[in-house]
Amino acid sequence: MKKAVKYIVDVPGSSGNFGCGYDVLAAALKIHNHFEFTLDAGSSGLAVSISGFGKGEIAEDASNIIFRTALPVWKKKSFNYRKLGRVSIKAVNRIPIMKGLGSSATARVAGALFANEAAGLGMDNNELLAVIAGEEGHYDNAAASLLGGVVICNPDRGVARRVARQITKPLCIVVPDINVSTSKARKMLPAKYSMGDVVFNLSRAAAIIDGIYRGRFEPFMFEDRIHTPFRKKLIKGFDSVEKAALGAGALGVFISGSGSAVGAVAQNAREAAKIARAMKKAFAAVRVKAAVFVTGISPRGAVIRHVSRSAVGTQAGKQK
Repeated sequence: MKKAVKYIVDVPGSSGNFGCGYDVLAAALKIHNHFEFTLDAGSSGLAVSISGFGKGEIAEDASNIIFRTALPVWKKKSFNYRKLGRVSIKAVNRIPIMKGLGSSATARVAGALFANEAAGLGMDNNELLAVIAGEEGHYDNAAASLLGGVVICNPDRGVARRVARQITKPLCIVVPDINVSTSKARKMLPAKYSMGDVVFNLSRAAAIIDGIYRGRFEPFMFEDRIHTPFRKKLIKGFDSVEKAALGAGALGVFISGSGSAVGAVAQNAREAAKIARAMKKAFAAVRVKAAVFVTGISPRGAVIRHVSRSAVGTQAGKQK
């Protein structure tokens, strides 16, 4: 009796840039997308299904970014993926798309992990990140989703690492009903910056790492002159939302990735709920609907599990 081979991948969303760390810092979030990959050696072809956020908008064919990221992983090791048989992909998207929460990175991470595991390629995290970043266009979201916690990326060296200590304070993520294209948001940034602005951001980046190690944050640590002054123009009401969050006690406010989600660090869960209400109210004042997530930073990155199935039952394999 032939068995279908199944891989289950859970990948956390992420907040890229994490305030002042444009393309360098990112944090994994305790909100996840779920992916299932099934291989049928007795057949051929590809099937893709999407549920949740992006249903009807995300491609359900070979142009889907999950499969498109698997292809260069296989190509890098000269593996003929057709040996695997029919590939069926099911994505359950719990993370809003085009909001700066790393939804596309979760799909690419899932595709790369599946490709590596199914073909037994043995690629390490930095090898996989190089492929994913090549498809994604930047390292930070993918690194956070793959490794978990807060990450520091060195794109020129092709490496990323987790910060040894992690943030345990809660986060408020407020998601306005505004879609922001990452490519459009990147085009808004200037080609050159003043020395003063570069030094400003370096000082904040150093301070935020110190804050992580001390477990203490101050609003100035999240200040930014590289992307926030330009991208906030795409988020109606951002200035009033930031002011409302700080007024409610936020320890720091930032645009998540390229937006439109706005994040805030809180001292505790009760404060987080209060800050989230204030931010949502500020968006409502400019007639923008917004959803709220009171969450935190996930210390755990993507997890892949191997499950073998036959007509007589299901057996979970070893967690990788």
